[in-house]
Amino acid sequence: MQYTKYFSGVIRNHGSLNFSSDQLKLIMNLIHLEGKLEGVKSIQSRFKGMDPKNRYDLMINSIDDQIKSLTMDLLPGDLMKKWQLESN
Repeated sequence: MQYTKYFSGVIRNHGSLNFSSDQLKLIMNLIHLEGKLEGVKSIQSRFKGMDPKNRYDLMINSIDDQIKSLTMDLLPGDLMKKWQLESN
C-alpha cells in the first residue's frame, strides 16, 4: 500500500497541495486498487492450503498491472515530482 501511505502522509502533513481533479481521481483509484489488492492477499493467506495453489494469482497480477498502468510504474515520490513538473 505504498501509494496509499505516501499520499496519506503528504495530505496529512501538507494539506491537499492543490491536486488537480485528474490527480485526485488517480489517487482515489490507487487507494481503491491497493485496498482491493490487500483484501485479495488477505483472503489468499487465510485460505492457504484449502484453495488451489494459484487461485488468486491471476487477480493479484491483474490488480498489480492496473496500478502499474496508472502510475507508469513510478514510485509515489517520483509520480508526485512528475505532476509538479507538468504543472510548471
